[in-house]
This record gives sequence, C-alpha cells and structure tokens, in this order.
Amino acid sequence: MFTSSHPNRSRTDGARLGRHDQDMVDGGKGRIVLAALVTPAEARDNPPALDLLWRARFRGKLHPHQVAGDRKDGTAEHVVAIEGQRIRADVPLPEAGRRPGLFADTAFTDDAVADVSRCPREQAQRVLSQCERTRRRVYEASASACRPCALKAPCTASRRGRRVGRDLDENDLDRVRGDHATEPYAKAMLTHTVWVKPLVAEAKDWHGLRRFRRRGLPTVNGEALLIAAGQNRTRLLRRWGWGRRPSPNGAAGVVLPAANPAAASPG
Repeated sequence: MFTSSHPNRSRTDGARLGRHDQDMVDGGKGRIVLAALVTPAEARDNPPALDLLWRARFRGKLHPHQVAGDRKDGTAEHVVAIEGQRIRADVPLPEAGRRPGLFADTAFTDDAVADVSRCPREQAQRVLSQCERTRRRVYEASASACRPCALKAPCTASRRGRRVGRDLDENDLDRVRGDHATEPYAKAMLTHTVWVKPLVAEAKDWHGLRRFRRRGLPTVNGEALLIAAGQNRTRLLRRWGWGRRPSPNGAAGVVLPAANPAAASPG
C-alpha cells in the first residue's frame, strides 16, 4: 500500500480555502485507490494516514505486508503503529538534530543497559530531561568530557557539552533507518515515485482535482471519492475490456436487415 497527499483549493466568493487530499493506493500494477480523505489545509497531513490504512484493511479485508509513504509519514507514531501490526514501514525519516558540519543525532547510539547515550568516541551522555507529551528524551554530556575531546569541532560549538534528543521509540526508528540501504526499500520508493505520483497528477490534470467545485468538507470528500471511483473504473475497464468499439464504417457487429427481393425487382 502507498499513501499520498496533495494540496487542493476551493473558491468561495473570491476567497480560496485550502484542502489536502489523502489517498491510499494499492501497491499492485492496477494502482487502485483504496481510500480517499479530504482534510482542512491547517490540519497536519500525517494523522489521517493511519486512519486510511486501518479503514482500507477493514473494508477490503486486506493483509498488506508493506506500507510506503512520503517524508510526512516518517514519524515515530506511524512507524510504531504500522510495524506493531507486522507490516513493514518503508518511509523516509527526517534527520533529527542535523546541523551543517556537525554530527547528527543519529551518530549517537543508545545504551539501554546503562541508560545513557554514547557519542562516536563512546563517551556517556546522561539523561537531562524527558517529555511524555512529545515522547522525547534529551541527553547531555558534561563540559569537562567534551572540552578536551579530539572530535569536539565536528560535534558541537557550544561551551557546554553536546546535547542529543532521542525519541522514546528510537529503536523502532533505527530499525527502519537500517532498512533504507536495502533493495526492497529502494524498490518501494521507486514504485511510489513511478506509480503513485503519476496517479496524483492524473487526478489533478484529467479529473479536476486541482480545485474542488463544491463547498464544505463533507461535500468535497464526496467529490474526492467520486474522482477516485472514476480513476478505478478506468483501470478496471482497461483490464477487463471496453466492450464493443465503433469501427470506421459504423458499430462493429451490427447486422443490417436483408433487402426485400420484391421491392428490389423491376415492375
């Protein structure tokens, strides 16, 4: 399965209201849209992705083994929820704590036994604070340990010790991050770019999804579902056949009535 989000606009008396259209697409060659949901522009893109996934699984009685998405889906909440259902999460992850010329936070490893974080030189960083709302923990090394370190220049420019933030579910993120160098992940990202992105462009350019024609969130949701149904119908007809097609001289298979011999004979 693949998730995709794209912005949309709706005109209302000269004003422009932004919308986001979320789509859940089957990863097969058919590229069937399994679910669609329109959210307000001020709402974040990533929360509806899980709702679409669970809805598609329940209504279609599907058992996906892999879910791919955009960078917006690369959150700890998504990764933990998806992999908790024994589904592989192939999503790009943000580089937390990335500063130009300095070590990223991902260069520091977690030592669960000692409850510390270790820098590239295996120096321990103690827990400074923990927030349950953001589910993040901050580690800090002592200034006396960082000051004489040979790697201080590419590590931190602060007079105090280096601080590193880690998610409480960082182990799950590290496992997904380790899959980024594998062939299945590269194939999933290529499929998302080659199959799913053109499907979004098709909905915008051919089916009018670039701008909604209706007002109100329930109504534009119905419009998005109607467009998705039209895209699915096109693919089903392409696979099952379009039926009789008109030939250059008329409809193929039409049997013309035989001429009346009595009318054709001279009087």
